[in-house]
Amino acid sequence: LTSSQRLRLLELKVASATGWLKDPFFGFNAKYSSTCKHMSNLSEYGCAAGRDQCPGSFDHDVCLDDWTPGQGNCLVYDFGIREDPEFGEVMAKTFNCEVHAFDPSPITLKWFPTSEVAKLPNYHFHPYGAAGTDGDIQLHQYDWGQVSIVRDVYPQDNPKDVFTLPVKTLGTIMKELGHEGREIDLLKLDVEGSEFSLLEDALDSLGCLPAKQVTLEWHHYSFDARYGGGSSPAVNAIVNIMHACGLKMFWRHDATGWMTGETRYQEAGLHDIR
Repeated sequence: LTSSQRLRLLELKVASATGWLKDPFFGFNAKYSSTCKHMSNLSEYGCAAGRDQCPGSFDHDVCLDDWTPGQGNCLVYDFGIREDPEFGEVMAKTFNCEVHAFDPSPITLKWFPTSEVAKLPNYHFHPYGAAGTDGDIQLHQYDWGQVSIVRDVYPQDNPKDVFTLPVKTLGTIMKELGHEGREIDLLKLDVEGSEFSLLEDALDSLGCLPAKQVTLEWHHYSFDARYGGGSSPAVNAIVNIMHACGLKMFWRHDATGWMTGETRYQEAGLHDIR
């Protein structure tokens, strides 16, 4: 990045992180949305029972205005699949995309070799996670057999399992897969808290995300004590930069999200939102 680009990036970070914005609810504010005529959670393509009839399997909405079934020539990155590959599976089967799925969770490594998606020639699984650094990091057992970078706020008498697992940055992944210079057509992030470090590193090192469309779930963000629900400095900082890079919001779950499922996280006031 040039000096002027870095200065502008710093300006956006500081204004967002300190809440020095005209709109302290910028990160979750629907008024900044773009218009999407064909929004889908992909269930109409992958759920045998019909649209919206497979709860838990099709959780991420995407905009399909420029997509045609069978089109091919599309690149999809799916970070965080656990044992639910439906998102990437639809993109591989229905849209004939080159799909790369990533998850270091032990439950995923055990499940994937005998899964149906392992048979798809254009679906590629990588047994490492997403982060803001390359190497091995400690990840902790989380909901539904997943692993998360998030640590317990309060000491546990019987701490859950801790795993040392491999992670990589977006820039490193794209270089190793031969995708440097390409744009990811659809980037899905559901990585239990690692979305912050992954996006922060990508925006710092790449300037803007090399992605045409992003669908993600935020985990464990705090609220600005001055404004309450819907105002998160951590989320505002990243969304502000993504917005400046040309990405516009087309959907979000609601203004404040929902409390994380486990009591220990609820007591700490940790939220999720898509």
